[in-house]
Amino acid sequence: MISGGNHLFPRNPICLLIIAGYGLKIYRLNNGITLKYVSSKLWLFITTFLVIIVSQTILIGDLDSAALAALSSVIAGLFVYTYYKYEGINALIADVTILLKIFIVLGLISFLLYTFTPDLFSKYTFIDSYGDKRSVSHIAFLFYKGLDIEGLSSRLYGFFWEPGIFQIYLNIFLLIQIFYFRQKVWIVATLLTIYLTKSTTGYFIAIIILGYISARFFYKERNLYSSVSILCTTIIALFFVWNNIVSVNVEEKVAGAQSGSFFARQADIIAGLSIAAENPVIGIGANTDRFKQMRSKIAWQGKLSGSKTKDSGTTNGIISLMYIWGIPFSLWYLWALIRQNILYKNRWLMSILLILSLSSEPLAMTPFFLLFVYSGLDAKTINN
Repeated sequence: MISGGNHLFPRNPICLLIIAGYGLKIYRLNNGITLKYVSSKLWLFITTFLVIIVSQTILIGDLDSAALAALSSVIAGLFVYTYYKYEGINALIADVTILLKIFIVLGLISFLLYTFTPDLFSKYTFIDSYGDKRSVSHIAFLFYKGLDIEGLSSRLYGFFWEPGIFQIYLNIFLLIQIFYFRQKVWIVATLLTIYLTKSTTGYFIAIIILGYISARFFYKERNLYSSVSILCTTIIALFFVWNNIVSVNVEEKVAGAQSGSFFARQADIIAGLSIAAENPVIGIGANTDRFKQMRSKIAWQGKLSGSKTKDSGTTNGIISLMYIWGIPFSLWYLWALIRQNILYKNRWLMSILLILSLSSEPLAMTPFFLLFVYSGLDAKTINN
């Protein structure tokens, strides 16, 4: 619910439920509502965000639903963070682990269902929280498959609206399993699920994680024979994965049927940076129509054959931060994200995962990602 990954759920009502639910949890723990665990830097961050929204409303002339959705996410994330700061990191990891195990099981069952019984899926069309028309192919709203598009191979969406979002949580779960639980069955299941998403970003992140783990084993192994064996096995495995999975996936997206996705992301970066440069201080706001209108004025717009740039907002979360909320705020956000204190073991590896994921998905202002930002702003690590 707090991931921002499923458009079936209206954002603002869900955030209100999160605020109410976690507010009740905080009340029970402290015999009253308290935000004493929130640091001054965190309050300054939220206050700055409110000032930006007010300034945009005054200058642009309206407070749109997208800005309200972002504000509700900021507040919901604050309540969730406050609760887990009191309860401790183990409680957060335990809760996330249970949910991600469920997502993996549902995802793998979905793969079996749409592979062997695709006719069981039905199409459902709805209007999401941002007013955009969307469709999902599902069974009982538990099992999902990507909508059939000619020339595109099937990809595992899981419980999310895009495989690129599913891979974020899968790779986070992979890190949790490797560094905390070390359950081999779940590690294998996670890697299989990442493969089925056919997400290029997901592949890159998984390779980085596995490469790092192999390098650690190689460094710690004192026996020369074992060290050489680990090194050779790792090189062969990574070469196989790159040559037979990643390179094929990249080629399909750059030159194949999915090339529109590649060109759309390329256009997002150029257009987003151009708009951010023209509105560096407080950005242009979260209204997607406003962004598309400004993007349409760029000279090269529409010349990218097969691109989807005219029909959608940006898919790059980092670039969208810059043009929506301004460059200073976005740099502050990224600085805090890199310093996150939730998954503190191998913090730099988690930072790479978060930055690469945000570069391909617009999830920066969702409660889940804000948990990491808030922990990076906080002066103290969450209790272990």
